Parts: sequence; C-alpha cells; structure tokens
Amino acid sequence: MNWAVKLEKMIEGWIKIYENNNPIKVEIIKQKLIENNIVAIDINNKDSSYHFGTISLYIMDKDLEKSKKLTTIE
Repeated sequence: MNWAVKLEKMIEGWIKIYENNNPIKVEIIKQKLIENNIVAIDINNKDSSYHFGTISLYIMDKDLEKSKKLTTIE
C-alpha cells in the first residue's frame, strides 16, 4: 500500500478546516479547538529543505458545527 492510500484511509471521517504556511497561526487555531474538547490534528506538508508548502488542520466531521461557533478562521 503506498503512502497516498494510507493517508487517505487515515483522514476518513476527518475534514480539513484550515491550511496555512505559518505554523504559529495553525497552532493557535489548533489549541483553541483542543481547549474546547475538539480533537484536532495538523499535517505538515512543508518541505524542510526549501520551506515551501502548507500545514493542514483537520477535525472530525462531527465537530464541524461546534468548531464554527468557536472561531472565525482567516
């Protein structure tokens, strides 16, 4: 099984709610979600050598409405 298939299976039931190239912005939003009992994971797609790419923030589908009430994402 290749990595793309593994990643797709891992994110079943999760929804991407935010994507940015600034790790600080992603972490602030992630911590606000966690403080309100919403499980959030980030996937860093940035290239470590050339520093391009983005970081994606995911939450479970069932928490989407609750997360919308908590934060306005830029």
